[in-house]
Amino acid sequence: ESGVLVFVDANRNRQHESNERLVTQFTADAFKNLAVQGSRRLTSFGPDGRSGGSNQTVAICAPGRNDGLSVVVSNAGRVRMGKSICN
Repeated sequence: ESGVLVFVDANRNRQHESNERLVTQFTADAFKNLAVQGSRRLTSFGPDGRSGGSNQTVAICAPGRNDGLSVVVSNAGRVRMGKSICN
């Protein structure tokens, strides 16, 4: 099944378990008119709010448009919105 899950990963295994709190969920149908471009499949946050690894940028693009929005997550866990050029 594809889509987006936002959950509290209590055991840090990067998998949603039945005993872990599910914050929100979107099915792939919710994104059928959008293309999401990003370098990583997963963005996670530690207990201190930091996002490990490298900065993550996710571009959100509507079909047939060259401009879009980007969501940028820094290693410190700060999230900002920006503009994106879509392929």
